[in-house]
Amino acid sequence: MEDQKKYSSNYSAQYANIANDMRLLADQRFKIITVFLITNGLLLNVAKDHKSMILAGIGLVLSYLCLSWDLGATRWWGTLITIAQDIEDIGINQGELIAVYKRYRDQIPKTGLNKLLYPKPSHATAAIYGLGIVGWALFLHYSWKTWW
Repeated sequence: MEDQKKYSSNYSAQYANIANDMRLLADQRFKIITVFLITNGLLLNVAKDHKSMILAGIGLVLSYLCLSWDLGATRWWGTLITIAQDIEDIGINQGELIAVYKRYRDQIPKTGLNKLLYPKPSHATAAIYGLGIVGWALFLHYSWKTWW
């Protein structure tokens, strides 16, 4: 039988560090989507006057890189929230912590129409990047053989 872990100040320090890392990742994801939208807007402003494969290629690469970066940050976020929930489980059972992330688990739409109407933020940002990829791919198709 596994010994029950005792909540200590080490868990508190680790929990604080995890919360800081989660804030960093949230800030990073916000900055990624901001840079994506601004640079896509600038590229589209130029692209409206010039059908160019180079612009389409830059847009495609930018969209793919931002999507990849965001997916990596999302995976790391998932790892951190799982660790935070584990620390919470230890602290809650011993009366040292309140259940913050357990409340979050209950707020996620489980099935049906609610799941469709309220997508996860990671799915919404992936859809934004996906639309960028599709848009730039279409632009590349229509600007084929025009370099600049």
